[in-house]
Order: sequence, then C-alpha cells, then structure tokens
Amino acid sequence: HINQSGAAKAAKALGIDFARAVTRWEVKGGRYLPVEEGVLIARECEEALLAALAHQRESDNERRKEKRYKELLTLWKRLGQHLMTRSFVDSVAKGVYQEKK
Repeated sequence: HINQSGAAKAAKALGIDFARAVTRWEVKGGRYLPVEEGVLIARECEEALLAALAHQRESDNERRKEKRYKELLTLWKRLGQHLMTRSFVDSVAKGVYQEKK
C-alpha cells in the first residue's frame, strides 16, 4: 500500500497494475461514500513507483520555485513602474504648484 499523493498517476504512467485503496467510508448527504487513499501494487514494482514519486516531487518543487521567481519578478517590475510614475507625477506637480504662487 503506497499512500502518497500522485501514486495512482505515477503508476499509470509507468504502466504498473494498481488498485485504488479504499481505507474508510464517509457519510455525505445521508449516503456512504468510499474514501480512496493511496494505491495497492505488487511488491516487485514498489521501488520503481517510489523512485518515480520522488522524481515527480522534485520536478514539482522546481516548477513551484520557477513560478514563484516569475511572480517576484513581476512584483519588482510593478514596483519600479510605480516609483517611476510617482516621481514623474511629483516632478510635474512641483512645476504646477510653483507657477500658482
């Protein structure tokens, strides 16, 4: 029994026969519904599946880091644009206020 997120997807990608593991039942709206947590696989395939899950976790972490980096670049760009606009407005406003005096 492999109880890790993405186990079914990895097993399917590797072509490993698996069965979803029903671990308990929940009552929702007066009905009993199965709760599937993890997969059941043959012991011979366990190492391959765990290696695939570790690789998948690493690639997910890299993708998250890249996404966060792009978000931070966007935020810095917006800050720079805001500061440039503000300095321009301040310089224009100083000229207007000086002319009124």
